[in-house]
Amino acid sequence: MACEIQLTDISQIPHLTSALMEISGKSAAVCFQETGYQSKIEHNISGTIKSKMILKWEKLTKEDINSFYDLHEATEWGASAIAFVIIHNFTEYEVIKRSRKGTGFDYYLGNHKSEFYQETAKLEISGILHVTETNSIKSRINEKVKQAERFENELTLFVVVTGFSTKESGVYYVPRKRKNA
Repeated sequence: MACEIQLTDISQIPHLTSALMEISGKSAAVCFQETGYQSKIEHNISGTIKSKMILKWEKLTKEDINSFYDLHEATEWGASAIAFVIIHNFTEYEVIKRSRKGTGFDYYLGNHKSEFYQETAKLEISGILHVTETNSIKSRINEKVKQAERFENELTLFVVVTGFSTKESGVYYVPRKRKNA
């Protein structure tokens, strides 16, 4: 059975502020609504993780729509919400902090089974509002993996690309590369 997530209340994701979670979740809802979905969808996860989630959201207000009117920015924030939920619910990791610009990835991950929240993996996120033949989830994953691999690779990498129009997220896992002893 698919897990059910209320997008406008993803505050169960630890380590990041509830304000960030609210903004990200509402952005995702705006993107789904912009692509024709109203308040509930079955979202497919493909790639390294194969599963489904039921995503729901409350009716968006005029203020919500106005606040996330820049759809490019809403797509970035919304893709983050979906990636946070996937990592939290389908892996042993959780998002622990934002990375700095120039690192080649977006967030650090830690193992949620450990009491020490060390940076043990990294997460690169991308979103596509309207998936097309030339702008597909697979091509964006390949692009993001190449981008992240140009940098230090001693941490495991997850790439999560969400296509809002297709109700799908592709997840790709790159194991860490060990230093030569």
